[in-house]
Amino acid sequence: MRLPFRLRPLLSWFDPAMVVVDIGANHGYLAKTLTTMTSSPVYATEYSNPSFAHLLHELEGERVLAYQADGLQNLPTEVNTAIITGMGGRLILSMLAIDPFPSHLETLWLGPQSHVDELRLYLSNHGWKIIKETIVADAGQFYPFLFVVKGDEPLSNVQAYLGPRLMEKKESSSLAWMKQESMRLATSSQTVSLPEEEQHRLEWLQAYVKH
Repeated sequence: MRLPFRLRPLLSWFDPAMVVVDIGANHGYLAKTLTTMTSSPVYATEYSNPSFAHLLHELEGERVLAYQADGLQNLPTEVNTAIITGMGGRLILSMLAIDPFPSHLETLWLGPQSHVDELRLYLSNHGWKIIKETIVADAGQFYPFLFVVKGDEPLSNVQAYLGPRLMEKKESSSLAWMKQESMRLATSSQTVSLPEEEQHRLEWLQAYVKH
């Protein structure tokens, strides 16, 4: 078992009081690692029949409890923390929009691979607060992760795009992502007229990086 480098920083977020489910667990590496850090149950899910069969094979002989479900459906009542990573932000958002939402779910670890700003705004507008954020640089790619709890924190469009906690900490990895995005948008603007939204993003990035 080898936990991918990009997921290793998440281990520092773990509290033994958490009862975790890894949604869309793939190989189950994260869930298997978490079983070494707690005596509480650790769950893992997949949705499609082939993916679930693969997960069961990967978890053979492990303490992880696997079940087949679509997103947050059929969530065990003892679970208080859901991990959803390796998916687009809009797909994660659609999972969180389940009605009724599981009332016993108190904490989210989210790893959106796109549309992160839309996900942040959704969380802000639906009773969630981002208390930790990080960006992990791995093999030339940047992976954002959000630690979210129930709470209220209105976000501006700038905060939703750059990340409220990332703006506070100025981590080297988040600054590297901002510089890369700023350069990409600035280069594009030399050949085509940027859409208004992207022009705003370029201005936010340039202002923040220079600050």
